[in-house]
Amino acid sequence: MDGSRGQTVSSGFREQTRALLLKNAVLQKRNYCTNICIVITPLIFSLVILGIQFAIDTLFLSNDDFKCGCQCTKLKVRWGTKKEFDLQDYGGEDFPDTLEADGVKFRPTDLYSENTRGISCLLKNKNKCASKYSTASQVAWCPLESPNQIQPTLQMPKSQYRATDGLDANACGKGHSGDPRNPTKEAHYADDPARCPATLLVSSNTASAAAKQSLLDGLGEPSQLTDVSGDSENPLLAMIEELNKLTGSDQEAAAAANKTSTRRQRLASNDGDGDQDDGEDDKSMQSRFEGMTMESIQQMFSLSSQMWSAIRSEVGQLGTTLERGITRFTQIELSGDDVDFYYAKCDKLPESLKTALFDLGTNSGTGPLLCVDKNVHETSGFDAMRRMLYNGYGYGAMESNTIKRGSGVIRQYVGAIDFADADPSAKGGKFNLDIMYNGTTIEEEGGDGGPQSYWRDLTELQNMATRSFVKASIERVSGSKIRGDHVPARYMYTREMPKQGTSLRLEFSTFLGPLFYTWLLQILLPIMAGQMVQEKENRLRVIMRMHGLGDGAYWLINLGYWLVMHMLYSAMVLGFGHMVNISFFTMNDSGVMYMGFLMFSLVQMATAVFITSIFSNARSASTFCVVLLLATGLLGEFLVSPYIESHEKGNFPSAALWIVQLIPSFGLYRMLWEFAQYSFLGVYTNEFGITWDIVSSDNSCHVAPLLGLFALETAVIMLVSLYVDQTFATGGGVPKHWLFPLHMMGILKPPSGGSLLADDMSSSIGPSGMDVEGKVLNRQKSADTDDVAEARLHAESQSLGSTECAIVMKQISMCYPARGGMPPKVACDSLSLAIERGECFGLLGPNGAGKSTVINMLTGLMSQTSGTAYVENMELGLQMTDIYKLMGVCPQHDLLWPTLTAAEHLNFYGRLKKLVGAELKAAVDEGLAAVNLLNVANKRVGEFSGGMKRRLSVAISLMGKPKVVYMDEPSTGLDPASRKALWKVIKAAKKNTCMILTTHSMEEAGELCDRLGIFVGGKMQCVGSPRELTSRYGGFLILNILGPAEMMDSVSNFMRSLARGARRTYALGGLSKWEIPLSEANLSATFSAIEGAKSTLKIDDWSVSNLTLEEVFIKVCRDAGIDTGSID
Repeated sequence: MDGSRGQTVSSGFREQTRALLLKNAVLQKRNYCTNICIVITPLIFSLVILGIQFAIDTLFLSNDDFKCGCQCTKLKVRWGTKKEFDLQDYGGEDFPDTLEADGVKFRPTDLYSENTRGISCLLKNKNKCASKYSTASQVAWCPLESPNQIQPTLQMPKSQYRATDGLDANACGKGHSGDPRNPTKEAHYADDPARCPATLLVSSNTASAAAKQSLLDGLGEPSQLTDVSGDSENPLLAMIEELNKLTGSDQEAAAAANKTSTRRQRLASNDGDGDQDDGEDDKSMQSRFEGMTMESIQQMFSLSSQMWSAIRSEVGQLGTTLERGITRFTQIELSGDDVDFYYAKCDKLPESLKTALFDLGTNSGTGPLLCVDKNVHETSGFDAMRRMLYNGYGYGAMESNTIKRGSGVIRQYVGAIDFADADPSAKGGKFNLDIMYNGTTIEEEGGDGGPQSYWRDLTELQNMATRSFVKASIERVSGSKIRGDHVPARYMYTREMPKQGTSLRLEFSTFLGPLFYTWLLQILLPIMAGQMVQEKENRLRVIMRMHGLGDGAYWLINLGYWLVMHMLYSAMVLGFGHMVNISFFTMNDSGVMYMGFLMFSLVQMATAVFITSIFSNARSASTFCVVLLLATGLLGEFLVSPYIESHEKGNFPSAALWIVQLIPSFGLYRMLWEFAQYSFLGVYTNEFGITWDIVSSDNSCHVAPLLGLFALETAVIMLVSLYVDQTFATGGGVPKHWLFPLHMMGILKPPSGGSLLADDMSSSIGPSGMDVEGKVLNRQKSADTDDVAEARLHAESQSLGSTECAIVMKQISMCYPARGGMPPKVACDSLSLAIERGECFGLLGPNGAGKSTVINMLTGLMSQTSGTAYVENMELGLQMTDIYKLMGVCPQHDLLWPTLTAAEHLNFYGRLKKLVGAELKAAVDEGLAAVNLLNVANKRVGEFSGGMKRRLSVAISLMGKPKVVYMDEPSTGLDPASRKALWKVIKAAKKNTCMILTTHSMEEAGELCDRLGIFVGGKMQCVGSPRELTSRYGGFLILNILGPAEMMDSVSNFMRSLARGARRTYALGGLSKWEIPLSEANLSATFSAIEGAKSTLKIDDWSVSNLTLEEVFIKVCRDAGIDTGSID
């Protein structure tokens, strides 16, 4: 085909994509408000998150408890006349140790303790913050520049909770039954309850009894110390004396001595609680170092570290009742007066050293050092130890019901060591060790087992076991006993990493970011699916396809547009997140996040295509997407998130989690969860979150597998979606055969003729022309009239490639299957018809006759149940893509874009016909001028009247001079003048075009159509030119008589006397219409007879005429059994 305007030239893929791209660009330009709203949605979300974060920071995190304490420069007391004290009045860096208000002395440092004693701070120096100005809840946020050496210690149970395995059951009292804070004590340790033995569980499967005993002895062997009370050179006593000198004035020492005496009395009493307040307020940690220079404090702590080593060297294992908790990483030596420290060997420790150690804690800040006997209890094995250890503590005791039955005592142990088959006597030595400790605390005391437990509990137990094994091995080799402190293996200390000052930060975006951004990143789904389904619902996609737009070009341009929108949208999400400084974005690599967003966008686009393929109503599709968006976000937060957290702990199988993540929205949630976790870690470690290096090398990071999953899902969902779009009839035209991919690849031969979709419709019609109800279908050729039979014969004799006919239909039928209890309906019954090039064929019929069904089959909106049809020698159904390139369609209802102008409509459809440049402009101007729309060419169609839209639809159908044009009631809604002008356009166009026109206007049919066919009840009743039909059905004179109603019988008698074959076809009041066979009537005699009877019959008016086309139509319908009352 050439490119002249006189012929249709089919456009290729390139022209189709260009035409659709330009049209969509104009549409989106006009739709700028929606597009702007889409783009700024991430900004709105970011501002909302920023506002929530600001509220959290302002209302909650601004509390001083979550920051390192700062120096108070102006304070106030609740009593006295002088209530305010200003640091400037004292001329120093800090307030004096004590101040006085109305004779009441107080310490300014009490401001930094938990009990402020009626003192409050009015003004703080925000530039001077340190641990000395901090309360216990603030000190964790202070910088730690030079961490102390933390000595390994045993977790020593408090005396009232200690297990008594292997001892007298009442050795430490009867314990308690219900309230662990009020135990009962008895006599054995009434004078010194703190020395109630602490039990260590041990077991060993060593074959050698001697080796086994050697290991156990090494754990419980007392120290071999000599009395050092008179030894002034003892290094431990020397350090104690030096430390006491550094810790303050005589006044402080006296106060400390008084406090020590009080504490001794409390420990010796029978109140049983070594941790209760004695009525005197404890000094805060910082107050112990008032007046000391930094050099003195550093020197003291240097001596203190040496002292701890010396104590451990002399007295063995140390223990503490310090509660477990996450803040325990701070300096353990400054833990407060209410924490007891123990040394675990008392039998031969000199009294002078006991006294020195006890008094030492008051000045050093560690709390007094107390002696406790150690009880090593052998058990039957690993499982028994684990059970005893767990059931003896708070939560375990509750679960095992040990509080309520038996003795009802909470039995706590120091720990458990299982030597298994360790054997120091074996050749080369065999060391095998399991160590257990319980990380929980007494439930009633609100303890918490934090992650720092192991460096204190585990290391000292390991140290004990290792030293015992080494000692036993050395003794085996040397053959003599050695002192435990001479064993060359000792765990010395743990030191925290230095850290900067911090403050509590609760990043809202890291906690609820996955939920919010799961919603945010899916907002485009309902918009995307809604717009594409809207085009299908309004049949715009179908009309574009009918004018030659292929599915490939359609999806390429639409998905390309949405890909650009997703790219821009993702960039806006990242950009606005960075702009408002949301850590979810600032702490992670933008490239990783952008790639993740884009990969999910591809899955989302494929999902939108799938939704488009199964929905035919835009509102339903949009509602479904919104519900899906909200539901998947909430399910991700409350279902997927716990699964992920359980999986991270090893409690949820990886395969099950990946199955859950196969749902794209849940995969997105998992990816956002990963981003949130890395940003959370980045915030609290002052490091960057996720990077490409982490994605590629860290096996614990699941972003890379998720990106791969998104890519795979995109391919699978897109293929399934396109397949469903082609094979399911949801408003997009004739569906293809479900095996069409095999047909395209040449593996299977496509079926010829009939339905390409399914056999359920054709099964409703039997081989003998019977439907499933047994009703005879009117297919017999013998039942056709002569003109219909001739048309059938002509059509069925046409052969492909040699016919002059543009359209050939051979026995095409359409039967709608039974639905809702109704029987199958035959809409087209074995129609055979051929229409030549340059011919306009008018298809007439009453409503429901089947005209629209025939048009829909020829235009590809539905497939025929049986039979075949050809358009320009191409088979209907199998070659629709090529047929569409030759077609022009003016649908019954105008299918137009309200925001496009008339010229833009014609430009789009002209480009689909491969018109370009000047040729396209000339064709557009010519088309608009022909339908009298040139003066409104640039006016939006949404502003057009109904008649103007109708004329535009006709112009579109004729754009590019198509080979075949289907016009469904083209002049509906037009005024008489516009109708006449439109008829001229159609007459001019039909010269080179095969045209099928449906109309209810007999005048229009007679004016435009070369041939007419009256279609009634799914069957062609007659075929011929307008003249032939009026002549064939016009063997009558039509006589109209108007007179008095009471003369109607006389008129009837008169007409029968005039012609025996006269038949009344209409009567109302005094008006009657009669048919008189021409064989019985002479026109002049009829005139004379009526004039002669006019006065007798009181005839007011009368007329006589031949049969009109409208009357032919009514007569044919009546003969076919149609009630013509409404037609008349």
